[in-house]
Amino acid sequence: MLPCLTAWFIAGLAGGSFVRYLPVLLLILLIIAAVAFTLWERGRPGPAGADLAAYAALLAGVLYWPLFTLLLSPEPPAFPGASGPASLVGRIVAPVTAGPDRLIAIVDPHDRPAPGESDPAVRRIRLTWKGPDAVVGEGDLVAFTTRLQAPRGTTNPGGFDYGAHLRRQGLDALGFVSGPGAVRIVEPGLLSPRWALWAHVDHWRHRIHRAATASLDGPALGLYLGLVTGEQGLIDAALREDFVATGTVHILSISGSHLGLISLLAFVGARFVCRRLPAFVILFLNRYHLTATRLAVLATVPLTVGYTLLAGAEVATMRALLMILLVLVAVWLGRDKCALPILSTAALVTLLLDPRALYDVSFQLSYGSVLAIALLADGRRASAPPDVPLEEDGHPIWYRARAWCANTLILSLVVTAVTLPLVALYFRQFAWVSPIANLLLVPMAGLLIPMSLASACALLIGSADTLPLAPLIESGLTLLMKSVSLLAQLPAVSRHVAAPSVPTIVVYFGLCLLLARAATPKRRRIAAAGCLVALLCWWTWPHRTLPPDAVRVTVMDVGQGDATLIELPGGATALIDAGPRHERYDVGAAVVGPLLWDRGITRIDHAIGTHPQLDHVGGFAWLIRHFPVAHYWGNGMERQERFFRDLQAALAERGLSERVPREGEPLAVGGPCRLTAVNGPSATGAPASRAGNMAEGTDQNNVSLVTRLDCGTYAMLFAADMEGDGLARMLSKGQAHQATILKVPHHGARSSLSLPWIRSIRPQAALLSVGAHNPYRHPHPEVVAAYRDSDIPLFRTDRDGALTITGSLTHPVLTVTMARQSSLEKVSMDATLWETERGNYRRLCRRYFDTSCPAGL
Repeated sequence: MLPCLTAWFIAGLAGGSFVRYLPVLLLILLIIAAVAFTLWERGRPGPAGADLAAYAALLAGVLYWPLFTLLLSPEPPAFPGASGPASLVGRIVAPVTAGPDRLIAIVDPHDRPAPGESDPAVRRIRLTWKGPDAVVGEGDLVAFTTRLQAPRGTTNPGGFDYGAHLRRQGLDALGFVSGPGAVRIVEPGLLSPRWALWAHVDHWRHRIHRAATASLDGPALGLYLGLVTGEQGLIDAALREDFVATGTVHILSISGSHLGLISLLAFVGARFVCRRLPAFVILFLNRYHLTATRLAVLATVPLTVGYTLLAGAEVATMRALLMILLVLVAVWLGRDKCALPILSTAALVTLLLDPRALYDVSFQLSYGSVLAIALLADGRRASAPPDVPLEEDGHPIWYRARAWCANTLILSLVVTAVTLPLVALYFRQFAWVSPIANLLLVPMAGLLIPMSLASACALLIGSADTLPLAPLIESGLTLLMKSVSLLAQLPAVSRHVAAPSVPTIVVYFGLCLLLARAATPKRRRIAAAGCLVALLCWWTWPHRTLPPDAVRVTVMDVGQGDATLIELPGGATALIDAGPRHERYDVGAAVVGPLLWDRGITRIDHAIGTHPQLDHVGGFAWLIRHFPVAHYWGNGMERQERFFRDLQAALAERGLSERVPREGEPLAVGGPCRLTAVNGPSATGAPASRAGNMAEGTDQNNVSLVTRLDCGTYAMLFAADMEGDGLARMLSKGQAHQATILKVPHHGARSSLSLPWIRSIRPQAALLSVGAHNPYRHPHPEVVAAYRDSDIPLFRTDRDGALTITGSLTHPVLTVTMARQSSLEKVSMDATLWETERGNYRRLCRRYFDTSCPAGL
């Protein structure tokens, strides 16, 4: 099993890009290896075929990856996105999830194209219906009209690409509709023989949802639905953050712990009942080799499968179901002590179905946790002394309780230690309170989950419209939420860290294996423990990645928005804008925060909101709540929208107030570098706060807070969302001085194009922050042509990813690094195959050995 996993890891390291020609090389290597092993083992004592079998398994695992990619998982047709409106008819092929005032469905338009329409070039569409007036479910054939968009993500150093995540889930396009009647049911799923079962299950989910909505209020509603039906859309964001901070977020999703608990209770209960059957019934069943244990297995399987279907049969839930079914098979065969073979078989079956699952965070965390538990159980079983009574000092119950707490704490510590690098890699945090929180909260959740599921089952059996035991369940959920919030308020409960490198993770697990091996000598164990502590201290302690005499400016890829990080000599930092915030995606939390932690930045000296628009300051509320901020600068304008009220509330919580700079006032200083305000309300003669009386759009943009960074022999101008009138005013006042780097105003809009202003600035390079396939059609072709005709290189975040400009106080040359340069390209079977492959290998070397790929200016 281990050779196969290793092989899949090696094959996927390059994203499967080299799989086109790798099978031929592997077959040649397999033949050579078989001959070499045969000749070598002739003079070697011991099992003759063990090494050859391991090597064959290794090559078989590598070989299966390209076979899967080429034969079993064909590439979907390319979809450019942002086309005109399309009328589609398709089948809902997954459970419908609910959010605040919206439904989200996965639709397959190939099931039945609309009359007169050819098959669309997409396989699956993620359709969001805002303001629905009807209930749709899995299996329903629906008709709708929408403008399809390609799944969009961002490319940032070490960042999470949401678009790639959606594509890995098999989604080719996104669609959005709004209002009553936007989605019409053509054929209910209950009338389709193929989808009738799924439609019934989805009907049960909707019924539980309606009853829970009528019975529970506030965060308890979202928590109940998350525990019973797996719906995550209504879980309160602050509550989710508390679960994440305490390392107990796994409670919110239906995973192995939920299914395992329900299966265990079902198995124990069924076996208890079977053992108390009349004697003649037991004798009759024994004739057919049906013991109480096997009857309990037969009773547990349908309950576990039913709960999985009710929970939506998500990928992580199906993996847990597979593992539990294998455990039940082992129990049936009387081999329930073989934890490692069961785990290996489950992992192998999962990877046979989809080898790419090896790189999924849920696969790594779930199987890593179970592997740690299995190894711990095997080790303790092997070293355990002969059985002794559980009596001690005449207090057997107290002894059992103390032993249970100790075992649970040890188990939680082991699981935390094993998953620590993965949690840091994907979530940039280390929750030191996690073992204690799991010890306290998991038993509490273990009582609430069966009670909540029992109430849902009673609802489905009966005819009531409200949940049975609703007051008791709400009280239990409230207690759980208060406990989580109390633990989350502990000082430094969760420490945010930089994502560890691959070599660091390898060294960490190597040291853990040395400590876990019983055969390791005591001195080596002490040395390994010391090295492990030193590694953790170095790893969790923030350290800056920038030399003290350097300056670095990063224009982040935040989609259609702006966020620019400035790191000055001496350690001072300034953040100009923080990107947008959407209902389920906050750029401050998903992009800006992880980049700051990876750079070793734990505080923001100067937060600068150029003007109060969602795509510029939406992410600031989260950042201000999670990072110490010394000063917040703005242009004094106010808005009535929720994102601006949240920003003001976050500032008030931190004891900050918005400061409006004067024209020419320095905002941040670091050594010889100075960040200065160039334009703002004072430059236009406008009052400092015109509140909501100011018109949207152009008036807001022309009083944006423009800043200029002067550092030695070069300068950078950040033009925010300035438009024609504002640029002309700056030009007339002599503020359009020459700059080495220009950040293009207003995402490349045509209204912000001024050729005299560009000629006055005379930049050596221009940086453009813009989202791919944005609805405003930015950048305008005339803007792109203007910079091209002026011989000014134009770098764009929608094509190049995040843009990083690095300079030194002792060297006049600036370098531009594009995050897209580290992304691997797909290989085509044409003349470009070998050239693309060489480029991919170079990108891999840059990713793991050299993070810079400069273009000198």
